Amino acid sequence: MTLALADPDLLRDALYIGGKWQQPQQCNSLDAVNPATGEVLASASRGRRDDAAAAIDAEMNLRRRGQEQL
Repeated sequence: MTLALADPDLLRDALYIGGKWQQPQQCNSLDAVNPATGEVLASASRGRRDDAAAAIDAEMNLRRRGQEQL
């Protein structure tokens, strides 16, 4: 089974932090596996503690500035 997106740019191997896509501090990924077949359906970047801290810091800075970004 092959999954396809209408817009392949939506499939990224990165984390969205502070309004931009960034590579995780350590290059780890998490596979979504079909339990019936063992087939890897997709992979996602796996953030670590430093990545979470960067995302929290970015959000706190954004709130301090009183701006909203989507």
